[in-house]
This record gives sequence, structure tokens and C-alpha cells, in this order.
Amino acid sequence: MAGCSLFGGGAGSTAASASIPAAAERAVDASVSALAIQLGVDPSAITVVWVETKEWPDTSLGCPEPGMMYTQVITPGYLVVLDARESRTTTTPMRAASRS
Repeated sequence: MAGCSLFGGGAGSTAASASIPAAAERAVDASVSALAIQLGVDPSAITVVWVETKEWPDTSLGCPEPGMMYTQVITPGYLVVLDARESRTTTTPMRAASRS
């Protein structure tokens, strides 16, 4: 699972709960759990803002790390945006091998 903060978020952020496609439920659950552990909060404090199926241009899944090299191959997965009141975080939790 990869995660990268793409939004400023903050205490004033609000978000409506997103509709989660059935195929993405595992990805969303994994993302919520990982963020809850990272922030030390209860998973119920995290709101799913949106979920979309995505084809990434490489294996960085949209969150390349400086100094790392990534295979240049179309990589299916999900984009999951979560709001934990402290910050809004985008995660890309699933790769094609784990999608069902």
C-alpha cells in the first residue's frame, strides 16, 4: 500500500462519505486501517471522500518517491481519498494482482 498526502486538509475540512464500488471494498478497508494506525486514531474517525478505479502509468501508483525507479507499465488499481480531520490523504492501495 502506498499513501501520499495530496491535500492540505486541516481541522476545517469537511467531507461527505463516498459511494464505494464493491470491487474496491478491500482496498478501502485496507486504506482506512493503515491511515488509522499511522495517525493513531479509531478507523471510525476516518471518512472516505472518494474512490475511483485508476490505471497508473507506472508502478509508483501515483506516489513516486525521490530516488526510486519504477517500471513503466500500465498498473491498474484504485485511488482512495480519505479525510481524518487532521489531513486529507490519497492512497493507492491495490495493484492489478490483488484486484478482484
